[in-house]
Amino acid sequence: MSPDPELSPETEKELVAADRDRAREELGQAVEELTHKLDVPARASEKAQEVKDNAVAAANGAKDRVTDSAQQAKERAAETAAVAKERATDSAAVAKERVAETTAVAKEKATETAAVAKERTAAATAKVADATPEPVARGGRQASDFLRANPVPVAIGVVSGVVLWQVLRKRGRR
Repeated sequence: MSPDPELSPETEKELVAADRDRAREELGQAVEELTHKLDVPARASEKAQEVKDNAVAAANGAKDRVTDSAQQAKERAAETAAVAKERATDSAAVAKERVAETTAVAKEKATETAAVAKERTAAATAKVADATPEPVARGGRQASDFLRANPVPVAIGVVSGVVLWQVLRKRGRR
């Protein structure tokens, strides 16, 4: 810097001091940058920290994606289960209605069949009663009354008769 004739010596000293301070500051920054570049262990440590931070961020991102996927799968499974439950409930209701309808139809048919059978039985009984002579009908009523009054002796007699018949039949084969 060349002396300027218009500047006073004090102003010139201040300018030189400011220039010197700026140069020192720039030199300090340059030395700091150079020191940092030459400090390999510190740079390696910084790089390792940066890689670690990136790995943690990537792992957290993957964890978040997996959690989101699991939550979505859980929601889809719940929806599917709800739909299946609803369909099963609907199917059960339809089956219940069909069973009720089938039961009602079967009951109606059974009632009709029983009524027809009762009518036919009454008609057949009336025909038999009309066609049976009175002495035979009287004897049938007496036999029926005797059987109702003495069921055990009659049963013993029938069983004895069947046993006797079997014995005689076997003797006849020899």
